[in-house]
Amino acid sequence: MVGTKALHHLLPDLVVPMDLKFTAWFFYWHGPQYYASQELSFKEAFSTFTRIAQACNPQRFVSEPESTGREWCTGIAKVIDNALIGYLRSESPEHP
Repeated sequence: MVGTKALHHLLPDLVVPMDLKFTAWFFYWHGPQYYASQELSFKEAFSTFTRIAQACNPQRFVSEPESTGREWCTGIAKVIDNALIGYLRSESPEHP
C-alpha cells in the first residue's frame, strides 16, 4: 500500500509495512484490485493484522535494544510482517 512503509517508520507498533510482493499475495489481491481500492484493502489488512496481534501476542517476539546490543529493535507490526512472509514462503517456496 502506498505510504504504509513510511507510516511504519513513524508508527512501528501500529502500521504493518504492506506491499504487492507479500501482503497482496497473502490477501489474494491482484494489481488492479489493489490499486483501485487501496482504502478498502488497507481496512481489510489492518483489521486482519489486528486480529492476528490479539490472538498471537507478537510483543513476546520483540527484543528491546539493550537486550540485543543493537541500536534498534523490531516492533510488533514488523513481527507480524515477518511472520506473514515466513508463512507465505513455507507454503510456496518458489514465490520470491
